Amino acid sequence: MGVDDGPGDLGRGEWLNYAGAWVTLDSASGHSVNANWHIRAIIGHVMANDVGAEAVLAPSGNIMPEPISPQVRIRNFGTNPETDISLTCRIDSSGLNVFTDSTLYLDTLAPAASVDITFPNAWNGVNGNTYQVTMFTRLAIDSNYTNDTAHATVLVQSAVWETIPKPPSQVDRLVSAT
Repeated sequence: MGVDDGPGDLGRGEWLNYAGAWVTLDSASGHSVNANWHIRAIIGHVMANDVGAEAVLAPSGNIMPEPISPQVRIRNFGTNPETDISLTCRIDSSGLNVFTDSTLYLDTLAPAASVDITFPNAWNGVNGNTYQVTMFTRLAIDSNYTNDTAHATVLVQSAVWETIPKPPSQVDRLVSAT
């Protein structure tokens, strides 16, 4: 830590956290200080090996009670190309696992690239149930585990026929529905 030679940028350059509260250097020291703190920070940390699950693509949201192949988008957040990426899909109902599937991405995933992966086995939800979907990646060496997992919530609902009133007999007021 250090200060510069000034002049101080009053109200901006002299703040510090003292005894759990933010105060100015002047008020903490009891006298006028015409200087600014040197600010040094690590804005980001580049990681060599880091692949994560960016989003659950399917199943997600409201779906019909029919077989669906789980799908996830993964991204290489690291600086090294990656291959042999292990992927797992887990679907839970009220905390009970009802489906687990795994696959391996064998191609090379370049840095900053993403790819959509479809799991080999289909899952079929029960009408009226809500499910929690968790998909995650696993590398032999992973620099950052915090982005390895993606989540989604799924509600399975059948289509419901809705009776609509008979349209009026005037031709200009007819409607069609599917």
